[in-house]
Amino acid sequence: MVLILLFACLPKQAPVQSIQALPTDVVAVANLLESREVRDGPAALYSAMEELLQQRNLRPQRVEPAVWTAEFGNRRSPGQRVLFLTERAGAGEVVLLVDTTASFYSQMSGRYRWTVAVEAQLRASNADKNPLSLNFEVPVFLDFDHEREDAAIAAAVPVIQHRLAALLDEWLSGREG
Repeated sequence: MVLILLFACLPKQAPVQSIQALPTDVVAVANLLESREVRDGPAALYSAMEELLQQRNLRPQRVEPAVWTAEFGNRRSPGQRVLFLTERAGAGEVVLLVDTTASFYSQMSGRYRWTVAVEAQLRASNADKNPLSLNFEVPVFLDFDHEREDAAIAAAVPVIQHRLAALLDEWLSGREG
């Protein structure tokens, strides 16, 4: 028990900082299972991504859905999607794509269990042949039947933010080595 308390009191590791402020394109995608529709992710996810980037001296700039929605309907793989984002005119020096798919799992004890599958891609435009990627799933519980994909993704944001922080720190450590 004492060890658990000691570990909880350890100082949090500071985020790795970029030496120079790099413009970073940010895209959060919400895929719908029943169709090929691709939507913009919820505002809570964008806020979390922007906060992480600013803490690391990266300048987030949101890529508007009008730029990517038609292309992403045909490009289902996050790898293809991040490649499109890095090759388009006006791309930032870095691209962070968080691709999410929320699926209903079951109703348990009056609550609605969803699973949010996440694939994050981080790539330096024009430079990285192989972006860093991260795949994971986040189980979430929602209270109401009318809450759907966006609410499930928003509920998963704390876990997504934690995992993205590690991805960004790994990328920056290798880059600035």
